[in-house]
Amino acid sequence: MRPHAHPRRRAAARETWDVLTDPDKTAQWFGRWTGAGRVGEPIQVAMTHEEGESAMEMTVTECEAPRKLRLVSRETASWDISVELTEQPDGTKILFTHHDVPLDQLHEIGPGWEFYLDRFAGSVDKRPAREWEAYFPAQQEYYRALTAGN
Repeated sequence: MRPHAHPRRRAAARETWDVLTDPDKTAQWFGRWTGAGRVGEPIQVAMTHEEGESAMEMTVTECEAPRKLRLVSRETASWDISVELTEQPDGTKILFTHHDVPLDQLHEIGPGWEFYLDRFAGSVDKRPAREWEAYFPAQQEYYRALTAGN
């Protein structure tokens, strides 16, 4: 999946970083995590907005507070995701990347990340997020079109 930049958040990078990494705050938009949270060590993530079994183990592979976080999971789905925060005069730019997404799965994965990134931005800005149905299946055709001809 190509990098996905959200518009700048009015919050400073440190505040945005806290929403990204504090277990109580991540529970509001993605899922609560437990573990040491150190590079090379696993964390357990219990996703709070999924149906059924939603716990997964992820390993922190990069952590440069308050600038960059990279996590890898090798469970049922291989996820390699990174978030980079860049402080700018008018707030913080958020760059999210899900590395090496198989193109035939983009129409399934893309709308989910749109959902979670909007929830993340809403947590930073302290505003409500839209419901899941606004993303899936609503955005599937958009993501299919991105991979047409590949």
